[in-house]
Amino acid sequence: MFTDERKAEILREAKGIFFKAMLAGWVGEDLGSCKMEDENNGVAIEFIDGDYRVLDRYYTTPYSEASFGTTIIFYQGNPIWMMHYAGLYKGIEAVRFLREVLAKAYQAKEFFGGRGCSMFADYARALWYTNAIEKDRDDFQYFKGREEITGMDGLTKLGFHEYSGRSLF
Repeated sequence: MFTDERKAEILREAKGIFFKAMLAGWVGEDLGSCKMEDENNGVAIEFIDGDYRVLDRYYTTPYSEASFGTTIIFYQGNPIWMMHYAGLYKGIEAVRFLREVLAKAYQAKEFFGGRGCSMFADYARALWYTNAIEKDRDDFQYFKGREEITGMDGLTKLGFHEYSGRSLF
């Protein structure tokens, strides 16, 4: 067992590892991680840094644009943190925009429920990103929210993810 102080220290370190892993994984087009695909349209992206291992596993289906996934952070082989996300994005342009928004948050090491900042606009492409995090569920230890990409008119829905997660301490 760890003391409360040690748990807090491990979670601070895990948060830093989260940003590194996300930038090395899907957001960074898997340039700094190990990517494994399976026969069920699943992808597992693994990132290891010292005692920490991050496993981001997600699934898509050929029947729709829906996807879901789970990100788990392990410390010394044991899970200490998790995030679940599910939703859909329509078209490659929305997916590219999502990658860009997430990358900005991760590069700044700012935690917005594990997703992008609260709002971001790309006027050249007429795209709008919003991330609504539930009150009192907005930090690395416990969070829940919904992100969306729309056209600038606010009416054209291009996709969303609902997400939640928490520390396992």
